[in-house]
Amino acid sequence: MKRHYLLLFIILLISLFLLISGKITGFLTSTGIDTCQDSDLGDNIYQKGELTGTYYSPFSLEPKQFSEADFCQDNNILVEHSCIADGINFRKSDTRYKCSQGCLEGSCQGTASELSSNFYFSTIAVLILIIIAFLIVRNKPFKTKDKSKAKKRKE
Repeated sequence: MKRHYLLLFIILLISLFLLISGKITGFLTSTGIDTCQDSDLGDNIYQKGELTGTYYSPFSLEPKQFSEADFCQDNNILVEHSCIADGINFRKSDTRYKCSQGCLEGSCQGTASELSSNFYFSTIAVLILIIIAFLIVRNKPFKTKDKSKAKKRKE
């Protein structure tokens, strides 16, 4: 029984670490980005842009620099980076677009339709991890006595 709770605790810790470190959500930190500039002025799929700025890591007191350019994931999918105002800070958004006439050097050719944002899929991934952990704890095996063996012993 204690093993199940330990497993639950470990899964929750890993999920929390991934959320804070930005490995799942695409956010750079839990505290937000201090400065953020986008060379293509936001969510512009027809021009290759680059995000630059600074953020404070939860593991360091020194500001960190970052730079991320829009890029083609394949011949038809564009990954567009943009800054989103989040109170007094910013957060980074990565959105994928399917380009009707292809993706070339970090920009869409022709029209495009939005495929996904990392935040929604990553939030679902964390929720799935937490649900799995609770199911493991809930369905823990119980030690039961085999009553048929007990009856045979009495006979």
